[in-house]
Amino acid sequence: VRYESEPVGSHVSMSESRALLDVCADDKTLRGRRDAAMIALGCGIGLRVGDLANMHAGDWDGTRLTLRLGKGRTTRSFELQDGSRDALVDWLASYPADALASMFPAISQKGRLLRGGLTTRSCSRILTERARQARIKPCRWHDLRRTLASDLISMGRSVEEQFILRHRSASTTHRYNMKGDDQATKALARISVPYRRPE
Repeated sequence: VRYESEPVGSHVSMSESRALLDVCADDKTLRGRRDAAMIALGCGIGLRVGDLANMHAGDWDGTRLTLRLGKGRTTRSFELQDGSRDALVDWLASYPADALASMFPAISQKGRLLRGGLTTRSCSRILTERARQARIKPCRWHDLRRTLASDLISMGRSVEEQFILRHRSASTTHRYNMKGDDQATKALARISVPYRRPE
């Protein structure tokens, strides 16, 4: 008898995603804009925590985001949509980085940008703290990823989900379910990221 393993992790609801992004929007510091961009990308394209930690500013060309790191060291290019795009644009507008600089640098307690990017542990601490501030259940970056996978599969977008999340097989894709490029862009256009632009 073959048994299917149960999906693990938590589903992050739209209201919880909005609460995470709202606490970042209410934080008028550089840290608030940085964290909003990270969370919006987690919700919008399901980035792994390692992707966030290793991304460079030059991976964004104003329209498309290219990922060069991750399992299998695959490359994927995405045309960002609505909230994901707006959050990244707003962050980079306040962060004059050159192309080789880390997309998401560490920031001191006094608000000063530090050399080098965030570690995966730092990224995890950021999401934990933002969840606490938003008064939602604790969540991890992989929970945002699983939520995107579940939403795409429920829309009948399994093939696009495999491309977007960079899974090598459909069986890996379906273990994430809890509820080509152009096609991926169309699929992502159906995912709403409730980002609120700073006033």
